[in-house]
Amino acid sequence: MVLDTVPSGESRKFIFFPKVFGNISKKLLKLAGSLSWAASAISPLVGMPAPSREVVETETKLIIRMEKLGDILSDSGVTSLRLVSNPDPFSINDMRRAFITSNLYGINVDLAIINKVLPEEITDPFFSKWMTTQTEVMEYADTSFCPLPILTLRLFESELKGLSMLKEGCHELFGDEDPTKIYFVGTPIETIHQEGQLLLKVKAPFVEKDACEVERIGDEAIVKICSDIGESVNVIPLPALTHQMSLTRAKILDNELIIYFTEQDE
Repeated sequence: MVLDTVPSGESRKFIFFPKVFGNISKKLLKLAGSLSWAASAISPLVGMPAPSREVVETETKLIIRMEKLGDILSDSGVTSLRLVSNPDPFSINDMRRAFITSNLYGINVDLAIINKVLPEEITDPFFSKWMTTQTEVMEYADTSFCPLPILTLRLFESELKGLSMLKEGCHELFGDEDPTKIYFVGTPIETIHQEGQLLLKVKAPFVEKDACEVERIGDEAIVKICSDIGESVNVIPLPALTHQMSLTRAKILDNELIIYFTEQDE
């Protein structure tokens, strides 16, 4: 998947929706039958028709399809996300936000591309300040996204239109490499089992220490991250080992959210 982060900030919601929806789909499936029965029972009282069996079955099939799509999106061997940005502070920050959300939902980002980079051969004094800002932004991006690979594409004399120009841009960007290969695979969620304790590590780049909340509900952890673009919430199914453990604390350390589970006393 390629996400042009500059004009498509709202599109992130649609990319991550199947993953979020898939996390709650099993609960909805369990409720489907009972809700259908309850609706039939109270239908005469409220004066509204209950949904037919066909409607419930159709909605159930949609839930199952969304769950499968969420699994596909989180399978790093099948799906990777590539982020595209321009070399300016606003665009890079927007790409950072997309990177945060991707890690939270377990979608592998394998490559970042910075587009429309001013060529070094430009010597016109009019662009000197732009060139200085661009250099600072590129250094900022290298530091922010490490170890994620970053490729750059220069600003062409005209918009990239037509197959011949697209081929030229592709050659400059990827050279002789296969552009369909996976450039990077990260582990968004890692489980570490220690004596009497289990640590759940979730990638959370650029997240401030006080901008994250974790709550346990049954066999799931609800992770909420606050940022300047609003809240991102994910539901993480917990390993079976945590069923006899308590969530004791959570903290941000080295761009990771670490959730601690401790065994309960007999």
